[in-house]
Amino acid sequence: MSEAPPYSALSYSWDDQSPDYELPCSGALIYITANVKSCLPYLAVENESNYFWIDAVCINQANILEKDHQVSLMKAIYKSASRVIIWLGESNPFVDLATELLNQNDWSFVNEALNTRNTATKMIHFRKGVTHLVTRPWFTRLWTFQEAVLASEVEFRCGRNQLSYHIITGLVRKLGDIALEAFIKIGFWQPGDVDRGQVQWERIVRCRKHLAKNRELEFPKLMKYSRVLLASNPVDKVYGMLGLASPKLQSLVPIEYGKPYQEVYVDFMRVYLTAEEDPLILNLTKVSVEGLPSWCPNFSCRPRYGSSIGISWSGEKYSAGFNNSNGVGCSQSKAHELRLISDTKFPVQNSAVLDKYGNMISLQGFCVDVISKSVPFPWSEEDMKRSDPPNKAFYDWEVDCLEVFNNIASQPNCSPDAHFRTRTLMQGDYKGISSIQESDYQLLMTAHKNMGTEQENNLLSRRSIALFYFITDYAFGRSYFSTTNGRIGLGPADTQPGDQVCILYTATTPFILRPISEDPKLYQWIGESYVDGIMSGEAFDLKESDQHQVFNVI
Repeated sequence: MSEAPPYSALSYSWDDQSPDYELPCSGALIYITANVKSCLPYLAVENESNYFWIDAVCINQANILEKDHQVSLMKAIYKSASRVIIWLGESNPFVDLATELLNQNDWSFVNEALNTRNTATKMIHFRKGVTHLVTRPWFTRLWTFQEAVLASEVEFRCGRNQLSYHIITGLVRKLGDIALEAFIKIGFWQPGDVDRGQVQWERIVRCRKHLAKNRELEFPKLMKYSRVLLASNPVDKVYGMLGLASPKLQSLVPIEYGKPYQEVYVDFMRVYLTAEEDPLILNLTKVSVEGLPSWCPNFSCRPRYGSSIGISWSGEKYSAGFNNSNGVGCSQSKAHELRLISDTKFPVQNSAVLDKYGNMISLQGFCVDVISKSVPFPWSEEDMKRSDPPNKAFYDWEVDCLEVFNNIASQPNCSPDAHFRTRTLMQGDYKGISSIQESDYQLLMTAHKNMGTEQENNLLSRRSIALFYFITDYAFGRSYFSTTNGRIGLGPADTQPGDQVCILYTATTPFILRPISEDPKLYQWIGESYVDGIMSGEAFDLKESDQHQVFNVI
C-alpha cells in the first residue's frame, strides 16, 4: 500500500445485483454490476486521480482465497485512499434541484425549505429531492458504513451532482433538528425508511470524530448497529465491521469466506470474549438459533424493533455487574474476569448432553433471584408497523403487567414506583423528550382507558406519545416478569418461571439463564434483562453475592 500511487476508492451499494455487465480491462473482460456500470462515466469527469479502487473490478469475487486476502486489507485500502467517492446512483430532477441549492451553503434557506408549512413549489421539490437523496440504498448497507468511517476525505456523487462531507453532515443535522417528524406526517418518507440517511450518517460522523481523537471504537456497539444494515453474505456481519475493531482483535479473527456463517459467528465470539475480556457483546444474544449455541448472537438477523437494554450509543446507563465498593468488576480482577474454557476440561455428569449441544462458555458471577411469573409482549412485527396510540392491545398488556406488579407490590424488594421505572428502563428521556415523569405514564394509560371518547385525543400529549413508542420499542420481543424475591423486570420473550436472574462480573445488565434439566451444571442462555433495584451494582450488597459460581452455558 505504501508504494501505491494516489488513488480514489469507490463506496457504493451492491443491492444484491448480479455482475451481468462486461467491462474490458487490460485485454480481458471483467463482469460488473449495473450500479458500478452506471457510475463509471461520471468518475472520469473532473477527478483529481487517474486511479480508482473498485472492489468489483479489483477483487476476483469467485476466488475465495483471493477474497479472503483482499477483504483483510479493506481497512488499509479505504484509509489510504486520497478520498472515498460515495456513489448514490443516478440523479433525477428533484435531486438536481436539491443538490444545487444545498451547494449554495445557505442554511437559512434550508431551514425554511424543510419547514413543511411552506407549500411553495420550489420548497416542495427541494424536500422531495432531499428525501430521494437520504433514502438511497447506500445508507442501508453494512460495508458502506466502514468505508465512510475510515475515509480521510469523503465526496458524495449522485449522477453528475457532487456534495461534500460537510454539506451532507449539515443536512442530516437539520433533518434531525426540525424536519424528521414533519416529513413522516406529510408522507414523503415511509417510517421504516427514516433511519436510512439520518441515523446511518449520524453514526458515521460520530465514529469518524472518535477515531480522529485516536480513540478505539467500542466493538459491541458496532456489532449492535451492524444487525440493522444489509449484507448479501451473512459472514459480512462480522467481516464488514472488523476494520473498525481494535488492532488486537483484527489480528486474531481470520477472514474465511469458505466457512458456514454459524462457524464464523461462534469462532468470532470465542476470540472476542477471550481477547477483549468484555461481556458487553453478550447483550446482543436474544433468541437461540439452530446451528448456534444459545450464548452466540445471530448477527445475520435484522431486528427492526426491540432495542438492546445494555448497549447504548450514548453510553451504558447500567452497571449491574460492577461492585464499586470493593473494586470487583471495575478492576476486572483476575478472580472475577469473564473467561472461556475448553469443553474437554469441564467434568460433566452426562457427556452426551455436552456432545449434543456442542460449544460451551463458562461465565463467572452469582444467581440473585428466580423468575416466578412472566407476561410476554403480544405484538408481532406487523403489529409494530401499524401501532399508534391509543391501542387496545397495548393497554390490555399494560393492565396484565400491572396485575403482576400489584401482586408483589407489598414485598420489601418492590418499591411503589418500580413499575414505572421498569417500563421506562429508568432512563428518563426519549428522542428529545427530556425528564419523562410517572405523570406522563399515567396520562398515557388514562388516554387508553378513554379510547373512543372525545376525551381521548385531548389526553395524548407529545410527551405521552413519545413514551408510548419508547415502551413498545423496548417491550417488543420481551416479557414483563416478577421474581420469587419480589422484584420486577423486563427480560426476553422466552423468559419462564424457574429461570434464574444472574449477575455476571463486569456486565452492564443482569442476564436470564435457564438450568438444563438433563444436567444442573449446564445452562441455556436466555438473554439480557432489566431488573428494578439491581441495575447499578446493588446486588453485591446482597447475601447472594457470596455464592460465587461458574455458569457453564451451552
